[in-house]
Amino acid sequence: MRLPTVTDVERRLLRVGLPVLLSNAVLVFLPILARVYLGPVDYATWALLMTVVASSVLFDLGSTAFLQSAGYGVRVERRLYARSVGLAVFGVVIVTLVALVASLALSDDLSISTATGTFVALVAATGAAAAVRTTFSVMQARLQVGEEFTLRTRLSVAQSVAQVLVCWLALAVGWGLWALPVSLTLSVAPFLLVAHTALARREHRLPAAQPSGTMSGFATTRALSAVLVTASSQADRWVLASIAPATFVTNYDLALRAAALPLTVVLALFAGFIAEGAAAPGLAARRALVRSATLRVGVVVGLLSLGGLAIVLVALQLGVDIVNTQLVLVLLLALIWYGMNSLTAPTTMTFIGVGKPVNEFRYTVPVVLLSAIGWSIAAALGNPWLVPVTTLIAVTACASWFVHYGIHKARY
Repeated sequence: MRLPTVTDVERRLLRVGLPVLLSNAVLVFLPILARVYLGPVDYATWALLMTVVASSVLFDLGSTAFLQSAGYGVRVERRLYARSVGLAVFGVVIVTLVALVASLALSDDLSISTATGTFVALVAATGAAAAVRTTFSVMQARLQVGEEFTLRTRLSVAQSVAQVLVCWLALAVGWGLWALPVSLTLSVAPFLLVAHTALARREHRLPAAQPSGTMSGFATTRALSAVLVTASSQADRWVLASIAPATFVTNYDLALRAAALPLTVVLALFAGFIAEGAAAPGLAARRALVRSATLRVGVVVGLLSLGGLAIVLVALQLGVDIVNTQLVLVLLLALIWYGMNSLTAPTTMTFIGVGKPVNEFRYTVPVVLLSAIGWSIAAALGNPWLVPVTTLIAVTACASWFVHYGIHKARY
């Protein structure tokens, strides 16, 4: 069997990553639309609801990674797909329940614009919408391993465009915060149906999938990983909402969304890296793959971060309404920690591809522990600025070590 060349790898990465990149580029307009139609307090509430969606993507209990670890050119049998969907939806249920409990426990302290009962209903509706969206993510992984690149591209881009348009319309007619769960559900359901119909006619010609490891093993390790990643990337909004005014939460959320764009681009371009790690022939080849990918990630993130910072600074000078000095200062800090975090992606994805996802705990556990200490101090002192500062310190220190480990010492 012919081993894949670098050209083969790059071609597949582009075919997998470009549609994700295009979709994310379209979805960038969602927070902008929300900020235009919603006031600062309403947007702060929107930001909390978005943590349910973002956490649901992270907390899929390894279902998408498990399917991707099969490599390429295989058929995901219906029973395996159904179990993966069930696992992913169960993760969404857990995320939603945690958010509901937090909503009730912290209702008197949160900077939200609705009554507690309404906010609880919004959280539940957003969780239901996130479950539909997570099912679509599992389907995208199924399309990827089946090498249905064209169909996957069309569905991904069409879904993101539809979501923005439906959300825009819902906001314009005055649906407010309800525009989020409504637009997410209505934009996913029809394209999920199209994918099911198309695969029913195409997949029969492929051999059955043989993922690395077991689903239970992936579910356990990825569940723990998702808890850590969710805590480190989403809990900060809830901490800030309890100690900071709504304007700070709004500026913080917008700054982090802008800072996350380079990382989003990297994760999109390297969306197929789990499968590439699984297909690489041996330790030396995997280390070389990680070394090359980490260098490319650094170049991409560095250029995009500088470009994004320049655009925001120009907007500040032009007096754009939603851009202010507080937002820019948070952005400066966030660009550094998101950039360092992005460098860990090739190592983490390769470990997942070879069925060793537990090794990413070497990075995520220290980050969460250090961040939690910093956020606890911030909450005790009532100083919201300690949240981004301590996050920067935790991520930079831990990511630097993990990148060195992944390139020189890791046993893939």
